[in-house]
Amino acid sequence: MSSFHFHSPEALLILLVLVPLCVHVLLRRGQDRRATLRFPGVTSLAGLSPGRAARLQPLVETIKILGLVLLTVALARPRTVLGETERFALGTDLVVILDASTSMKAADMHSAGDGDGTEPRRAHGPMSRLTAAKHVLTDFVEGRPNDRLGLVVFAGFPFTACPLTRDRSVLLHYLEYVREGMIEDGTAIGDAVIAALNQLKGSRARSKAIVLVTDGRDNRSAIKPLIAARIAAELDVRLHTILIGTEEQLTYRMVGAIVQRVKAPADPELLAQMAQITGGLASRAVDADALAGIFARIDAMERTELPEKIVNREEVFHLFLLPGIGLLGLGLVLSQTRFRRFV
Repeated sequence: MSSFHFHSPEALLILLVLVPLCVHVLLRRGQDRRATLRFPGVTSLAGLSPGRAARLQPLVETIKILGLVLLTVALARPRTVLGETERFALGTDLVVILDASTSMKAADMHSAGDGDGTEPRRAHGPMSRLTAAKHVLTDFVEGRPNDRLGLVVFAGFPFTACPLTRDRSVLLHYLEYVREGMIEDGTAIGDAVIAALNQLKGSRARSKAIVLVTDGRDNRSAIKPLIAARIAAELDVRLHTILIGTEEQLTYRMVGAIVQRVKAPADPELLAQMAQITGGLASRAVDADALAGIFARIDAMERTELPEKIVNREEVFHLFLLPGIGLLGLGLVLSQTRFRRFV
């Protein structure tokens, strides 16, 4: 059996308070507009009874009032509940931390392109580390339509590129504009983790996680990475770390018109410790295909399916709107024609 309720009951209460005021105005106007005619005497009129129009005059006002009440009910959007269905939806809040330091320009990420479905779309190397990460991350985001996802970009300091949202198009829009060197150079891993935790603060999701993608060693953080990892563990947030790039950790810098090849040291042991503290996954990706495989593992780990009830409703405001308009219109027409008052 379907139940009946209003989408905006507070609007109904407010409008129903206004209806008595409108009724008072209509009745008061009817009392103030009594028809009068001048006669030399009223003796001959004493025995006359009211005509049919005079007797039915209150009915016209009642029709208009009833029409106004029906319109008021329609504005509150009455609905019936036809039933409930249950589905399983993901219930994860996840923030990706993406390194945008200049070392991410290193074009050492290759893709085999073997067509087995694991390589990222458009990811045929060689390409820079950041480009590979953006391609893989795009696929990751598009595969999680029911989760809230956020993005923190960092180098010498972090900033929130996109707060937690279910709107994938918004996050991908901001991801598209991430570039190497867009932030003062450096690697502030600990501060970036704290920035991601600030997004997850107050989250009621069943599962909360952070994915850190970097190619360097922390050298700018005000809060040490291990301290940030312990804070994440206390907040029940799982931290997954991904060290991206080849073993040599090579990068390229322009010195005048010369391209130099220099070493950018990493700290895989630190990243492994951070992940271990929070129960996360610590991985290293030396090519684009490996990076896609790591994100696939994280995707499987962070899928928390929760039962979600979907209420099927039917709008029935038209059942009140159309009669309300009809009655109000009829009352106005009658009051200006057959039952019109003359002052």
